[in-house]
Amino acid sequence: MLHLPIEILRHILDLATYVPNAFNTSFEAIEGEDRDHVLQLIHQSLITKTILSCVSKELHFIMESLLYEIVVIFRFRFVPILLERLRTMSGGQTRTWGHTCRRLDIYLGVGSDAGYLDESWNEGGHTLWGLIPTCPRLEVLLVRVVCQDGGSRPKSLFPAPHLTHNCLWKTISSFCAGTLRRLELFGFSIRMDRVEMMLRYMTALEACHIFHCTPFYDLDYWDSRSRGNWMPDTHDDEEPTSRVYYRSRPGRVQCEIGRRKSLEFVQSQETEGTPSGWFDHQIRAEFEAAKANTVWPPYHGGPAPYILPKLHSLHLMLTPHFFEFILPSLRSFSTTGISEQAMFFIRNTDAAFAYGVPPSPSAMAIGDRSHSNSFDKNGSIPASELRKNNPNYKYFPKPDLHSTIFGTFPVTITHLSMRRYVPLNQVLDRFPNVTHLTWDIHFTCNPPATISRPHTALQQIAIRNRCLDDTSLLAVNQVLEAAKKGWLVKLKEIRCSNLTKDRTYLPRGLMLPYEKSKELGVALSDVLQKGSRLDCFCEY
Repeated sequence: MLHLPIEILRHILDLATYVPNAFNTSFEAIEGEDRDHVLQLIHQSLITKTILSCVSKELHFIMESLLYEIVVIFRFRFVPILLERLRTMSGGQTRTWGHTCRRLDIYLGVGSDAGYLDESWNEGGHTLWGLIPTCPRLEVLLVRVVCQDGGSRPKSLFPAPHLTHNCLWKTISSFCAGTLRRLELFGFSIRMDRVEMMLRYMTALEACHIFHCTPFYDLDYWDSRSRGNWMPDTHDDEEPTSRVYYRSRPGRVQCEIGRRKSLEFVQSQETEGTPSGWFDHQIRAEFEAAKANTVWPPYHGGPAPYILPKLHSLHLMLTPHFFEFILPSLRSFSTTGISEQAMFFIRNTDAAFAYGVPPSPSAMAIGDRSHSNSFDKNGSIPASELRKNNPNYKYFPKPDLHSTIFGTFPVTITHLSMRRYVPLNQVLDRFPNVTHLTWDIHFTCNPPATISRPHTALQQIAIRNRCLDDTSLLAVNQVLEAAKKGWLVKLKEIRCSNLTKDRTYLPRGLMLPYEKSKELGVALSDVLQKGSRLDCFCEY
C-alpha cells in the first residue's frame, strides 16, 4: 500500500477518516442533527488520523494535511497553540495548514467543560484570536462563546452576549464569506444592520443560525419615542463599553433594556496596557492592526433586496431587516426574538402605523398589559383603539393575508419555530404552507386567539413550555377546537414539549384531553425536550 502514488494513498486515507455529517449542510441533515453524536464522530476520526500519522514519515506527511481539516476547541488555553500550528508551513508546502481547515467549531463556556472567563477577549475576540484570517477556506463555522461575567451569573440563566467589535463581521465577510455553507454564532452581541451587511456576501450559505441579535435605533428615534422611560440602543460596536441585557420577571416576561459597564471593559480599564499573557507582542500587534484597518470588502451585487439562493435554514431575530433578503429556498425559519416594529405589524391586522413611527416602547413592551382590554378576539389591537391612544399615528391599509407592511414571508417555509409574542392564528395566517410548527408559549402574555381560517398544510405542532401547566392545556384545547371545526384538516400530531416533568403548576384534576384528540384522529403526547451538553438557555 505504501508503494502507491501519494495522491492515491492520500485519497484512500481521506475517505477512510472522512466524517460525512461534519460537512453535510442539506436541509434534512440540519433539521435532524445530533450535535453531540457528530462531535463524537469527529473525535474518533481525529484519533484515527493521529495514530496513522505516527506510523511512518510518509503517512505523517499525508495525515498532517488531513488532521487540520476539522478543528474543534473546547478550552481557551488551546487557542494560542492551534493558532501557531495553523500558521505553520510544512516542508515543501506553499500554504499554511490553516488553508486545509474546512470546519471550525469553538465552544467556550458551554456544557460541562471548563468555563470561559473572557480570557484575552479584548485583545483578539474581534478576529476570534486570528483564527478566521488563518482559515480562509472555511465551509462550516460554528461558534458558541458564553460570557461568564466572572461567575456572577449562573451559566444556565440567560447568558449575556459578549460586546463584539464590528471588526469580526468584517473579517468573516472578507476571508470566508464566499466559501461558507453553514454559519452559527452564539454569544456575540450583533446589531441587525450588521447582520444584513454580512449576509449579503454569503451567496453559498445554506444554513445560518445567529443568536443575540438586537434591533438598532438611533438616538433621535428614541428621544422622540421613549418619553424618558427606555434607554436608546446605542450599542457602539466600534469601541463597545456597555452591554444591552434582558431580564425576566416572575409571572410575566418583559423586555427590559439596561446598561452597565461590561466585565471585560472594567477589567481592561483596570489593567490598561497590561497584556493578557496568552499571545506574544507580534500577534497582539496584528490584532490591533486588524481592529484599526479591517473594512467591509467590496460588494459587487445590486442594492437590497439581496438574494441568498441556497439558504434553506435560518434562525434570526425578526426585524424589518429580514425583508431585505430574497430567500427562494428557505424551508426552515425560527426566531427567539421579534423587534417592536415587526411584532406590531404581524399582530395587528386592522391597521398599521407608518414605518419609523411606532408606538411608544412602554406601550409595546412585551408583557405590558395596559392594552389588555383592547385586544379583539384575534389578538389584535383595533385601529380605533390605537387612534384614541395617539391621534398622531399614521396608518396604512390592512396588509394582505400572509404579508406584513415590510414584505411577504417566503411561501416556501414548511418548518417554523415562532417563540412567544404572536398568537397562533396570526402565525398560521402569515405562513400558509408550514407543515411543522413549534409554538413556544413559555411565559406567554398573548391574549387567547381563535383560529377562524382553514390551514391546509399544518401536520404537526409542538407546543413548547417550561412545564405542563394550564397555559399548555389552553393551547392544546385551542388547537383541538380548530381541528374539530375543520380548520386544520391535515393535523396529525400535537406534541407538548416541556423542559421538565414538573406538574406543580398544573391545576389538580386537569389533564391533557387524550380522549378528545383520539376522537379527532390527532395523536397527543407529552414529551421532554431533548437536550445537548452544548445547549445554552437563550432568550434572543
